[in-house]
Amino acid sequence: MRALTLTQGVRPALRVRRQPGARALLMAVAVWLAACLAGGAWVRLQTIQAGYEISAERRERARLLEDNRKLELELARLSALDRLEAIASGKLGMRFPHRAQMVKLP
Repeated sequence: MRALTLTQGVRPALRVRRQPGARALLMAVAVWLAACLAGGAWVRLQTIQAGYEISAERRERARLLEDNRKLELELARLSALDRLEAIASGKLGMRFPHRAQMVKLP
């Protein structure tokens, strides 16, 4: 190191010397940190979006299960034998066949 001498009240300029690659290293760290933050934010947003989609699918499933239950009840009501017999005899004029009207197939 050189010795600094003060002459006639002039202050020497103090310079801090950096390593030649320090600026590039600092820039690389800053870019890496920004990429990590952006990646973390993207992952968080994707997680929230997936949560909303799962919730919507659960609501849709519940609605479809309720519709299925209603349709099964309607099917049971429409296929009740008493109701079918009433329609056949009342609206269509059908009746049970006599023994003589029955044909046995081999």
